[in-house]
This record gives sequence, C-alpha cells and structure tokens, in this order.
Amino acid sequence: MGFLTGFGAASFALTVALLAASQHAPAPPKLPTSALPLRLEAVMVDAVTPSRSSALIGCPPADKPASKFFAGQKACEMAEVRDIRPDGVVVANLINGRREILPFHDSAPKTTAAPPPPPEVVAADPENVTVDLPSGSVEYYLDNLQDLLASARATPHYREGAGGQKEVDGFSIDEVTKAGVVGQVGLRNGDVITSVNGQPLDSVVAVIRLVGELPSMKQATMTVVRDGQAMTFVFNRK
Repeated sequence: MGFLTGFGAASFALTVALLAASQHAPAPPKLPTSALPLRLEAVMVDAVTPSRSSALIGCPPADKPASKFFAGQKACEMAEVRDIRPDGVVVANLINGRREILPFHDSAPKTTAAPPPPPEVVAADPENVTVDLPSGSVEYYLDNLQDLLASARATPHYREGAGGQKEVDGFSIDEVTKAGVVGQVGLRNGDVITSVNGQPLDSVVAVIRLVGELPSMKQATMTVVRDGQAMTFVFNRK
C-alpha cells in the first residue's frame, strides 16, 4: 500500500508539472493559408480514431465532383493530407514543399497582392522565343495558382506507345486568354509543351517536381510543338 501511495503521489506531481509547463509553452507556429486551387467542402473528424477522419476535397476544374481523402493520401497530385481538423485540413503543399492549412472553400481568402509587371517577349521567330520574366513573377504565380490556371488550360497530350497503350508525351494548351500570363509569354491555343530543361513532361508528377524547382531557376528552356514543328522558349528571370 505504501508503494501504491508513493507511486500515485509521484504521478500526480508529474501531471501537475506537465500542466504547468504547458501553460507557459510557446504556441505552435500558425500555418500559412494554402493558395492551392483545391476546394475543401466538408470534414468528418473522428476524435476516437483520428485515422478514420476524412475530408471532402474538390480538384480543379471547379465543376469536378469532390472526392473523399484520408490523412496520408495525396489530393489532386498537389497536396498530401496531413491532419484533418474541424476548422480545416493541414496539407503538405507538393509544389512549394511547405505545410499549409487548407480552409473551407467559402472562407478561402481572395488574393490581394498586386501581380508583377507582365513578362516581355524580347525576341521571337518561328523556332525560338526569348522571354524576360520580371523579378518576383515566379513566386507570385506559385502563391496565386488560381491566376495562372485562369489564364489557360493544360491537358495531357497522348501518343500511342508500345502495345497500343497511350502514353503522355506533354501537355496541350488551350483556352489561352490574351491578358493572362500564358498568352503574354507567347504560347497559343494548340501548343504542346513536351519538356522543360530537357526533362520530359510525361506525367502530372513530373510537372509537380518541375514546379517545385522553378524558384531556384535563373533560366529555363521549354520545348513546344506548334503545328507539328518544334520550338524553343527561353525564359530569363530579371
């Protein structure tokens, strides 16, 4: 009995100490709000078994039905669900590599940052196009993907591979808006982007990996097929 009493007293003292320490512990850092074009429509939080919690997330385009995701799953090839909370979902942004909070769709903040000056096409001929990108433009569009997505639509372009199976060999561009950044750099409806810096764009994963590398690039070379002819676009960051 003496042992139990001593053990209980020690446990109580430890509990009090932990509670006191928690009152003075610094609050965890606030996560930035995600600018990914994902729609969080609902969450189901299971407090007893957190692994059973799920979130209803919609992928672009906006009219695509939302799907259910659990912690550990990739949503729309853009984010990995990390934690499902009543007020939002913590995700790992696969494009910029940081942890963010995905808020409910109706509460998602609208961007207020002014876009950078438009890119400048400094040289162009049927085979080569050179474009100067203003400082901060890459970072702006990575943080405001909705602006980039609104300027054009990219869909996988297929070719027939071995055994008659279709294989992705690039991304076709259409619905280009003249005022959008995609049109400003010289891309047109029907263009097919096949590679960047020699890396084939043969999957969505390849695109995500490439976008993650963009902030560190001073120059990028893009191969585009237009009307059956290959062209080279060179982008210089200024």
